[in-house]
Amino acid sequence: MKKKPLPVHFPSRNKINLKRHSVNNFIKSAVAASLCTILIVISLIPIINNVKVSESLIALGGISSAIATVVICFYTVKSVSEVIKSNKETAANNHKRDIKETFEKKFSLLLQEHNRYLEKIILSNNYFYKTTYFQNVSGYESYAIIRGLVKIAAVDGYKFCMHNDEILIKVDIVRNIKKNIYYYLPSSKSFEDPEHVILHPDSNYYSCGYKTYHYFPSSNNFSLVGDLSFISESEDNSKICINLILSKGEVARTLINKNNNTSKNILSPYMRIVYHLLKCSSENTNDKIEMKKYTNIVRSVIPYDILMLIAVNAMFFYKSHDESRNELRRWSDIFNELDNDIHKVLFNDYHKYYELLIKCDFFEHLNMKFSKIIPRFSNLELRIDLSYLKIITFNSGKTVSSSGRNKYFLMIDENSEQSVIKLYKSFHQEIMNIQTDLLILLFYFEDTQIGHAKRRVMDAIIYSNRKTHLQGRIKNKIINLILCDSSAILKEQNRLYLARDFLEKYSKGKLPESI
Repeated sequence: MKKKPLPVHFPSRNKINLKRHSVNNFIKSAVAASLCTILIVISLIPIINNVKVSESLIALGGISSAIATVVICFYTVKSVSEVIKSNKETAANNHKRDIKETFEKKFSLLLQEHNRYLEKIILSNNYFYKTTYFQNVSGYESYAIIRGLVKIAAVDGYKFCMHNDEILIKVDIVRNIKKNIYYYLPSSKSFEDPEHVILHPDSNYYSCGYKTYHYFPSSNNFSLVGDLSFISESEDNSKICINLILSKGEVARTLINKNNNTSKNILSPYMRIVYHLLKCSSENTNDKIEMKKYTNIVRSVIPYDILMLIAVNAMFFYKSHDESRNELRRWSDIFNELDNDIHKVLFNDYHKYYELLIKCDFFEHLNMKFSKIIPRFSNLELRIDLSYLKIITFNSGKTVSSSGRNKYFLMIDENSEQSVIKLYKSFHQEIMNIQTDLLILLFYFEDTQIGHAKRRVMDAIIYSNRKTHLQGRIKNKIINLILCDSSAILKEQNRLYLARDFLEKYSKGKLPESI
């Protein structure tokens, strides 16, 4: 049987260069040593032979001795410097190796903790964490789920809410067309009756059977509306509500309490562990590619529904008006507001979390049903009212291709810093009413269709807030061309110009540039 030839291993280029460098150093040292030896021998000839020689020969010996001494000193200094340099390089390499080993140990320990908490989350089998529920609620509700502040749960098509440990049921204001009377009726997906019309279907009214409350998702608070019987005593509304609360309300209470305990005691520390895994991976790697080698390990063990939770957890990086009601305010928050630092006034610590997730493409393999979501996103309408701001309208002289309308941009005729703060808070308050799957698309995905949809939505917002009686004109054509597509702050005027790219900036946590 013919033997296979042994594989030939060629040395790498670095090893070849290292050997060549060593040979060159050896040759140089050998030549220098030989030269010094010859010079020393010449200088010692008169002493060894003990003969009388000419003065010129003595002078030559002295010169040779001096040259030999200089050469020896030079190579001694060079040798010492090379040893020092080598020691420094060795120390630096050892330091890098120690840092790498420390990072990998830390990463390994964090990964173990991550897997331990992940298992607890999976075993909790939390009803609210399931994508079938989580993706279909508003941003305010998904925020409450993540933070352990849930007050609402849907059971068998009815929505229940817990207020001061009391269970309430969602009701609609209903008009009976034939009798022309108004009353409250429990909300249900299956409600279809040609004799009844639901008024204000988007309103959040909840009742315990004898009291009715108005719920405000943005602040997670209630205000008392009145008595059910005040609307109509002829309909036995109170009894219907009470029976539904008794039969299904306790299920809702159990689900709510379980979610809030799980989110505060398990999900919250899990999210912090994920953040520290991303942070230490970013700080101890040289580039995005190297960072992803570590973060991909983390992502590979996380189920789809938990990935959605991580995405939602980090995208709430704008400080809401009522954020301090549920979270502790630090002294730094107060000083940031006094210093008027826009970035710190607008963004909370979750913005760092969001940027790390974006940096390592953490959701690049998140499998969402884009074929169904993108059309919904393209038809999205944001009812953002900017009438409280002093606005001057500018006509760019161009048209929007999707609608055929004139392309406008707006100047907010107030201090630019205050304008930015007011504007971002207005957008945040409205956008968090959007369904969660659309929010994830808005904040994390970049696509041509999504980009067009964002600009279309922003064009509609600008158009609805334009003021035809207050119009301005920019003489500089280049500035006009820039501002019709790019939101910016003009330094000379200290004014904010709002254009069709603002929603893109908002969704990425970016501020308008100063020009």
